[in-house]
Amino acid sequence: AINYKYIDYYLEQKNIFKVSYCGSVRLVNNLKLLCDAGKIIKNRGIKKLFIMIHGSGDQVDKLQKYCIENDIDNVKLYGWIEKVKIPYVLTHSDLCILCYQNTPLLRFGGSMNKMFEYFASGKPVVTNAHMAYSFIEKYNCGSELNTNSAEKLADEIIRFYKMSNRERETFGQRSRQAAEDYDIQLLCERLDKVMEYAENRRR
Repeated sequence: AINYKYIDYYLEQKNIFKVSYCGSVRLVNNLKLLCDAGKIIKNRGIKKLFIMIHGSGDQVDKLQKYCIENDIDNVKLYGWIEKVKIPYVLTHSDLCILCYQNTPLLRFGGSMNKMFEYFASGKPVVTNAHMAYSFIEKYNCGSELNTNSAEKLADEIIRFYKMSNRERETFGQRSRQAAEDYDIQLLCERLDKVMEYAENRRR
């Protein structure tokens, strides 16, 4: 995160609560919901909160136009970002967002790269979708709303905005623990032990 800086005006502001999404910007990611939540937050008079959407996809231009047409100036779509710079963005944010279309498929769970990048940043995570076998629920490192309501998403973002720094840091510590528990080296060591046990059983 230190070696690959991503310099941005909003990211460097100490007095702004920064909400970040990093990932694909497609219909399945339901990011119009996040833009609408931004408008609701603005209309409630909260000025020191800014939503940053980093990532490429066929919805970037459409959502940029949508934000301009609807005067949603507390949301910015940045487009593509180098993967090596994502840790810098996330560690300089205050809250991470996962957005999805709520579908029956979520009953099978999910394991997205960006979710573990969020965990590794040590920040709380909020998502509009509830998944089976939820890591967020297991580690109590954020919240899952199970809704396509922009109003409810805005409410939850504001809830974290109004939390004390200590409370948010506690959520973030649990996020970091989730990342450490599923570190690739640790998982490989576990797999190696399983393979070794299976080999010994065959003998």
